[in-house]
Amino acid sequence: MRTFFAAICLILTFPAPALAHVIVKEDDGDRAGDTVSSIDDKRIKESSGLAYSAKFPDIAYTLNDEDGPIFTIRPSTGKVVGTIKLDGVELGDPESIYVDPYGHLWVGDLGDNDEKRHDATIYAFNEPGPGDFEVKKSLRFPVSYEGGPANVEAMLINPISGQVYLIHKVKKKDEKPTVYALPNPLRDGEDNKARNLDKEMPEWVTDGEFTPDGRRALVKTETDIYIYDPTDWKRMDKIKTKKLEQSESITVEPDQKTVLIGSEGKDSPLVRVPLPDDDRPAPSETPTESALSDLGDFEPVPAGGSENPVSVSLKSLLGLIVIAGLVVGMASLVWLRVGLRRRRRLNRIRRM
Repeated sequence: MRTFFAAICLILTFPAPALAHVIVKEDDGDRAGDTVSSIDDKRIKESSGLAYSAKFPDIAYTLNDEDGPIFTIRPSTGKVVGTIKLDGVELGDPESIYVDPYGHLWVGDLGDNDEKRHDATIYAFNEPGPGDFEVKKSLRFPVSYEGGPANVEAMLINPISGQVYLIHKVKKKDEKPTVYALPNPLRDGEDNKARNLDKEMPEWVTDGEFTPDGRRALVKTETDIYIYDPTDWKRMDKIKTKKLEQSESITVEPDQKTVLIGSEGKDSPLVRVPLPDDDRPAPSETPTESALSDLGDFEPVPAGGSENPVSVSLKSLLGLIVIAGLVVGMASLVWLRVGLRRRRRLNRIRRM
């Protein structure tokens, strides 16, 4: 009997696994997705973008759709392991984030619910990895649109060509969501006008990303993932994903066979969804070098500092060498004084 009650108490002590991710809705049916972890940091209230690192294992970046830092997280645990602040930049409505194959982190400050903004901008700089960093200087690409301001939450950057596409998220029934293409390469500090490709997209697009080979465009809505051929923007496939409270983000995982999708809200889950195979024959031509490879060096610095971590380490090493030299010098002086005293004593003894 005691064993029985002890077992009951033990069960009641731990929360039921089904309650670990309350944002995931239960009526998923045949929808795909397995919860990997949850982002439980109180600072992340509306995770509106997600991007896997190109250089650091088990590292990704996310951000709220408001002015504030970018958060560095471990997808396997959902824990925050760093922050990135854009020094001197006030973000309006950042909705998208991406890391290209060369380790440049892109931030799309393109959200515009009222479609009145004239300061939509894309920023790019080197990804820093874990730790707290400040971006003192970055590439800045102002964006405008044919036909006036547009609300954009999905920024898709082709990792092969460097071409940047934006997908218009519409709220009005008389509007059709479409794809825009920006100039390639983008012009730093100058207006980059988005050209309307007049390709119909699903309603309520919240994010998007290319597969690493650049052959498929993954377009995320609140409920599904649509797969397009970016050569003509014809739909290839559709994945019904596990229902989340407000699914806002997608990123391809390093194995290139799965994606992670995320959600806004408290304790937002990260859900792994398998990608279907691409059965099309491989392209016969080798892609030309991407415009992404020559963006320059825009290295974030440790928070509170203004120097490269390598130079800081070298200065610290030099400081230690100087200190060690002083210690050795002082020890040598003491040794000399002791030696002189001994000689004097020996001389006195001999004279006696």
